[in-house]
Amino acid sequence: GHSDVFFRTHQSAPIFTADHDGNTSGNRDVSIKKKAAAPGGFEMDGRSTIKWIERIQQTYSSTWTVVEWGDLYRWKNAPGQKESIHHTMDKLSTFILDLKERGQTIYLLGVDPDEGNLLPFVKWERDTPERGNEWYSPTVRQSFLGSSLDVAPTILGQFGLLIPDVLNGHALVEKKGSYHISEAMRKETNGAEHIFHTRSSVLSVYITVLVLLLIAGFMYWKFNKKRKQKAYVLIRTLLVAG
Repeated sequence: GHSDVFFRTHQSAPIFTADHDGNTSGNRDVSIKKKAAAPGGFEMDGRSTIKWIERIQQTYSSTWTVVEWGDLYRWKNAPGQKESIHHTMDKLSTFILDLKERGQTIYLLGVDPDEGNLLPFVKWERDTPERGNEWYSPTVRQSFLGSSLDVAPTILGQFGLLIPDVLNGHALVEKKGSYHISEAMRKETNGAEHIFHTRSSVLSVYITVLVLLLIAGFMYWKFNKKRKQKAYVLIRTLLVAG
């Protein structure tokens, strides 16, 4: 697939399939159909995509197939009036459910985020419990929240492949989820979102207070010659704290 918008090319899938020489094998048009009324002039074809995946899996004993579901990117970036986002998401949900019914192991990874937004990274397997499992990231030391650096090590680890030392991330650790996993995930992600949106104001206040204290320490040092040593210690402490 691809995320082209009319005649403007946009594609992310080859990043996840290229070998060490930069080569990849695929067909960017087999899962796409042209549709003038669709955002960007193209629309994903779930049935054709599944047929293509099955053909690949019947040819090779072990496969890693990446489908770029470009409808989401086109809905966001194509000009003009668009269909409901719910309709676009329903088509993706139907595609994922069809794959699950065939016993496929599926990864869902978001790309092209808005500034400050989190990206989904989800895995479904045939034997995944109904309540789900949770992923813990050794990189950020949190459950449900990871780093983009963790994606490649996680996928390599799932295939039992060696994770190169040059990769800065870590493979996500899968843990047994609780019956309240949705609530726990919502609490964790809401907390991260709150920190992200409030950190600039907190840092601004902290820096302002630090500057004022440094000015006060300098004035104290300048006009209290008998206590220069204390003023020096105060200024040095403030600089170290900053």
